Amino acid sequence: MSADNDELEQIFTLVQYKRMTLRVTGRGAGTERWAYTGQAELEKQLQRMDIGLNEPVNSRDWRMVPSPFWFKFVRSQGFTAGDPFVLKGMYVPADYLQRAIADGSLRTGPRTGFEVTYGNTRYLPRETFVALVRRGFAGTTKAGSGAVLEVAAQRAQTREVILAMKTRRGDDEGPNRTHRAAHDLL
Repeated sequence: MSADNDELEQIFTLVQYKRMTLRVTGRGAGTERWAYTGQAELEKQLQRMDIGLNEPVNSRDWRMVPSPFWFKFVRSQGFTAGDPFVLKGMYVPADYLQRAIADGSLRTGPRTGFEVTYGNTRYLPRETFVALVRRGFAGTTKAGSGAVLEVAAQRAQTREVILAMKTRRGDDEGPNRTHRAAHDLL
């Protein structure tokens, strides 16, 4: 990588989408809420989210959230095939979901069933999430980026699909290495 101050460092933020469905929660109008209820699937995916060592080597490599893995929960009706716009939804760190599943705080559905909702989950809106990614507060460390590139190379051998999008530097960001961009899977 060049020492040029305008060059952006490789930081990967790995986001997995999950569809929420509209659930009726009672009798009468206004008793629905958007929820994701696939606990077994979520747990399975959380177990797979390991890239090994992702420890910072110095202060510039430090991240606010230790894991580069996130989930984005979106409303099922919000998807339109071919639409180039990013779906509205909530960004939730994988680390948070692991803790919330373990402590039972996502058991708020009917008969204490599992659900992820806007009301029972700590999440970030798109604008905040993107700002954290663009400024290098979320994503892989130098060691984690190497691991992601290694996994991508292995998956390419088996012809698995990997989608990555590079974020653009915003107008408010100068050519300063502390404002790192990310490869962001929105």
